Amino acid sequence: MVNRLVYRPEFGILDSPVHPRELTLLPGVPAAVAALNQAGLAVLIVTNQPGIAKGMLTRVELDELHRVITEQLAAGGGRLDGIYVCPHHPDGVVPPLAIACGCRKPAPGLLLRAAAELDLDLGGSYMIGDGDVDVLAGAAAGVTTFLVANLKPCLVELLDARGAWPDQIVPDLPAATASILVSAPGARIAAADPCGRTHHSIMSPDAHVATYLYEARMTLEGIDRGAVRDMLDELIAMKRRGGRLFVVRHGKVGQHAAHGVTDFRQLTVVEGILPSDIANRGADGGSGMRSSLSGWFESSGLSSDDLLLAVCVDGQELEQQPGPNMLQAMRYVKQRGGRVCALLGGHAIADRELVDVSVVLPVVGLTATCRHAAEAQSILLGLLASHPEIGGVR
Repeated sequence: MVNRLVYRPEFGILDSPVHPRELTLLPGVPAAVAALNQAGLAVLIVTNQPGIAKGMLTRVELDELHRVITEQLAAGGGRLDGIYVCPHHPDGVVPPLAIACGCRKPAPGLLLRAAAELDLDLGGSYMIGDGDVDVLAGAAAGVTTFLVANLKPCLVELLDARGAWPDQIVPDLPAATASILVSAPGARIAAADPCGRTHHSIMSPDAHVATYLYEARMTLEGIDRGAVRDMLDELIAMKRRGGRLFVVRHGKVGQHAAHGVTDFRQLTVVEGILPSDIANRGADGGSGMRSSLSGWFESSGLSSDDLLLAVCVDGQELEQQPGPNMLQAMRYVKQRGGRVCALLGGHAIADRELVDVSVVLPVVGLTATCRHAAEAQSILLGLLASHPEIGGVR
């Protein structure tokens, strides 16, 4: 991940360097480490070295390799804050080291030790590696994980089989660094790729496709199916009592909410209603919009048979940002004995006194939260509208 591999013609394989003269850092690695240093983040190497237990490598030889790494990083402005090594292996030939230990990745021992010795916040830390053991160790320690990989179908199957899906998949260390600098609290430098590439060219097409589809899949799998079932039950009950569906939306979801209403109108016998003037200007306008919304509801003849669906994927608490108009709509419906459902994105938390059923779309990925939430929202609206007890031929 940080150095070039070495071809061993006698074995016909690519291998890690074992002599200092063989060690060359990959392009962009020193600059990436320097960028993390400048952002105030500690940078560590956490490595399994079973060759020591197997008698293939001495600790002195490993220290010499690490010295070369340190020198090459320093030449590019980078600095390591520590190197943590597991020298053990159960099949080793060096008696003291031939053990099953708690520090060999995928165990989190080395990460926990580093956190204790350097007073690190694991919740705000990152593990970057090119193997499933790195991802598993990072997940066990509670850190954000990056897998450096060029995804292929066989790798996807392997990660699935081992339960080793990372938080993000990147093509190299500079790409991981760029993502970390976007998200790291208190980072003091701009989030530019240390290699000078633009953000749009960080991922190869294959990696982008695999990462995007993985994040979309994790978004859908993270949805509480019980809450979706409860929302479906609310819609079925509304239909049986002859009620109507009202939809209000907030944030970057206007078109998705409008498309959802169209699904209900085209696929079901339930009438989906979205006030056009409110939709065009959003449910978070000023007092004029609140008066317009109130007047619209009064003229609609809303009753206790009706249901309000509030849609917001901004990922903020309902009482803070979805705005007074959406809250007013909820209160109006509840005051008249109607039912309220909410479809929310990110970490949004509905006021339980205002919302009977809420479905929260989880945050997946560092940069595509709203996009994936909006996509999942459209799928859920289609799911609700197409259920046999809701859908019908008009």
